[in-house]
Amino acid sequence: MTWMDFLARLRARFKSRIAAYDVNYTDVFFGVDYLMVAGGLHLNSRNPKLRRWWNLYRVMIVLTLPLLGWKLALNVSAGKQLDVILQSVQIVLGTAVALTRAVFMVLNYDRIMAVRRYVNRRIFGRNLESSWGIRAAGFYNIRWAVTSFSLFQLCAICPLSMMDLTRNDSFGLPFDLREFSGVLHTLVEKFYCLMLTGLTCNGVVNNATVYMILKGLLTELTVVAECFEGVMERAVRRGQAESESAAGPSKTRRHTRQRYFWNYLNEEFRDCVRLHQQFLNTLKVAKPLLNVTLLIAYYSTTLNIAFGTVYLLSTEPSQMGVYSCQVFYYVGMLMTECWILAHLVTKITDVNESIGDNVYALNWPEQLEYEPDFAHRYRATLDTMTTVMVRARHPLRLNCFGFFEFTLERFAELVNLAYSLVTFFRNFV
Repeated sequence: MTWMDFLARLRARFKSRIAAYDVNYTDVFFGVDYLMVAGGLHLNSRNPKLRRWWNLYRVMIVLTLPLLGWKLALNVSAGKQLDVILQSVQIVLGTAVALTRAVFMVLNYDRIMAVRRYVNRRIFGRNLESSWGIRAAGFYNIRWAVTSFSLFQLCAICPLSMMDLTRNDSFGLPFDLREFSGVLHTLVEKFYCLMLTGLTCNGVVNNATVYMILKGLLTELTVVAECFEGVMERAVRRGQAESESAAGPSKTRRHTRQRYFWNYLNEEFRDCVRLHQQFLNTLKVAKPLLNVTLLIAYYSTTLNIAFGTVYLLSTEPSQMGVYSCQVFYYVGMLMTECWILAHLVTKITDVNESIGDNVYALNWPEQLEYEPDFAHRYRATLDTMTTVMVRARHPLRLNCFGFFEFTLERFAELVNLAYSLVTFFRNFV
């Protein structure tokens, strides 16, 4: 077998795994296991030797924080310019935030897997014409977002291998070993690049996992809302299908049709309420991780935007280089990430509220006729509809442990807060 044949077979296998959405086998959490290995979060292997090397890799990722903190202390003690110190603070802050979020990911790994199992079950809504399209679109969106974000992050970290990390004022090595051995210093620099690459992968898996959780939950909630929207139509259709085989006078057939209608209507509502409750229970499982992630993302993004903007405004155009481009990219990426999270939370809230609107919009004034023979079912159905509409208006409490609702309106306040910080720091530069 030639190399071309091998590559062709590898490409075909890879394409068969990810190209098409399969309702029975596709994992919506696209590539999360590989990302967690690369980011040092979780390894699905009990091989002792492999785990030793992987744990060493994890230690190397964590060691980037004290090394960057050491570099920040050297900049402060040497009396560097404020913009240089802000650079270092921004990098140390970003590293600390990424590692903190990684710790919460590891501690909540079982919660992540619970959401993953719920999203991948797809046991309801298969009879709806739109459910396949909704779920397929959600999967393709996750696949595109994770792939694009991973590639962008790796491209941003690639220039580090071509830079002199010792002379960099912000994230370079805090020591120089060239006086002792040039080969040793080069080797340490390569390991340091590997540590920074691992840290980048760590940040990728943090962002990608939260995105998969929110997007997966949004997709399933959308299918639940579609189920509520077709409750009345499905009950009428099933009731008519059952009553067609009934014999007897027209009055008897009508009574039989109504009986089937009320039975199926209660059954459909009961199934939809159960599906909605399953979603709320799954969201409750993921809520601790989501709230802490949203809270950290909000304030860390505000500070990083402020520090990065001050640095860019304080740097002369002639002095801008690769790092300036990376700062610009990093600030833009953080704003985009925060906006995406706020958009998804807002969308989930809107879809949840739309369930009540869908129930209210059902053709109940004409379909739900009061009859003494079905008075109990009539009242029970109205009570169920009222309960669903009230419950759909309850907040989902993705509110950063009660500090604020993480919505697009709050994102606008983030931009205003970052601008105030930039104005404050600019007075000292």
